[in-house]
Order: sequence, then structure tokens, then C-alpha cells
Amino acid sequence: MDEIGLGVLEKRLQQASDLGPEHRELLQRALGFYEEFTRVNRDNATLEREIGHAYRRVADINNMLGQDTAADTGYRQAIAFLENRITDSPGEPEFRKELVVCFHHLAVLGGARLSAQEMEDCYRRAIALDQHLAEEFPEVPDHRGTLACVYNDFGPWLYGPRKRIGRL
Repeated sequence: MDEIGLGVLEKRLQQASDLGPEHRELLQRALGFYEEFTRVNRDNATLEREIGHAYRRVADINNMLGQDTAADTGYRQAIAFLENRITDSPGEPEFRKELVVCFHHLAVLGGARLSAQEMEDCYRRAIALDQHLAEEFPEVPDHRGTLACVYNDFGPWLYGPRKRIGRL
């Protein structure tokens, strides 16, 4: 599903300021697919990676559709699912990588939904997880790239107009 349509749609959405009806419809269909996938497969141990990814996709799509409450709920569901998987399988980097993305996206979405402390905690958890991934897997440049993206969003937030308490 990701490679077929969502990747193309996301690239087009990054270039457009508004969602057209056809884009909204495609996103709604993808949202339905991911919601059904997580509902039907949530206890399927052989699909845990895909389920964690699907939970995040539900949140991402709700975010793209401007459904902030649903996106917030989705990221929190994904985080809970992934944290349980990390506890059960600490050696699986895919779960930690998805968790980095969830914390980062939740912090960016945060705005009025999260307290300043909650946003900072999300950024810091994303940074800590991704730093470990980058150290553990130095041959994977994506970990350093994601870490740079998180810092890029966290820095201006932390040291922006309303100086936040805390240090990197």
C-alpha cells in the first residue's frame, strides 16, 4: 500500500498547499485500509512490524487530513504499541525507528495539544532513541538523517521566541 499510492501522494502533497477532493478521497481510502489492518491484525505476532507501521500511518494520514485529535490519538496508540514491542524485542531496530518517527511527529503536531514539557519530552525521546540507533548502526545513514530532522525542528522550538527551559 505504501509503495503503490501513499508515497506518490505524499510527494505531491508536499508541493501543494491544499488537498483536492481526489487526494482527500485517496487518503480516506488509505486511512480505512490501515485502520482495518490494525484492527484485524493487532494480535498477529508475525505482523508486528507492519502493525506498528500501520498505527503510525493512521496518525500520519489523519494529520494530513487536518484531523489533529485523531492524529494525536493515533500517535499515542502507535507509541504504546511500539514501546510494548521494544520491551518484548529490544534488539529490533525497526520498532525503535518507528518510535522515533512517532515521537517526532507527535511533538511537531503538539502545538496547543501538548504542554511545553510534553513536547520537549517527545523531542528528547526521539533524539535519545535515534542517537542510539545511529551509534548502533553507523552504516545506516537514515538514522543520522532522521536525527538531524528532529534536531532541526527541536532547536527553533527550544530556543525560539519563548525561550524554553532546558538544554540539548
